[in-house]
Amino acid sequence: MNNVSNLTSSPSTIKPTPYRVQNYLVIWVDGNIDQASQDCQNTMAELRSIVKEVNVCTTSAQCIEILDDLDDEKAFVISSGALGQRLVPDIHRMPQLDTIYIFCSNKAWHEQWAKQWPKIQEATLPPNHPSLAISYGNIGGMYCAMGDYAKALEFGEKALAIQQKSLPSTHSAIKRTINNINYVKKKM
Repeated sequence: MNNVSNLTSSPSTIKPTPYRVQNYLVIWVDGNIDQASQDCQNTMAELRSIVKEVNVCTTSAQCIEILDDLDDEKAFVISSGALGQRLVPDIHRMPQLDTIYIFCSNKAWHEQWAKQWPKIQEATLPPNHPSLAISYGNIGGMYCAMGDYAKALEFGEKALAIQQKSLPSTHSAIKRTINNINYVKKKM
């Protein structure tokens, strides 16, 4: 398999969890995935703590090849919207495929075609979408109200990172998030 990364979990780096699904694997299909980015590495680490194996593919053909090679295992497929629309018709009927998740920037458009495929659970926003910053900020506010300032800070910083990438530096949302983070830091 060319350009396929097989990322299996290592017992020395992952703490055992009772929720780990041993006979499932994740196949992540994205022609533009940047495995060197910190966001990607963090996501992969989280996935490996839940399933036994994560395979990264840059083409639909690689994903199909991995699915064809499975015996008793089930797979979750995470795909970019662009590849997903072409990939889903080819893999949807495969018995080894459990669920499909589509990551996309135009959720409304992808939800239209995804409706006809029951194994697609969700068309979601990419991890740096500005709408997620709002959610992270709200979650941070909830943790602050509960007195869990470490978690509040974590989610505030996630919101700020997205805002700094996607909004002008003078945007009021960035200033508000910085103020919220400073408030949390004073409470710690």
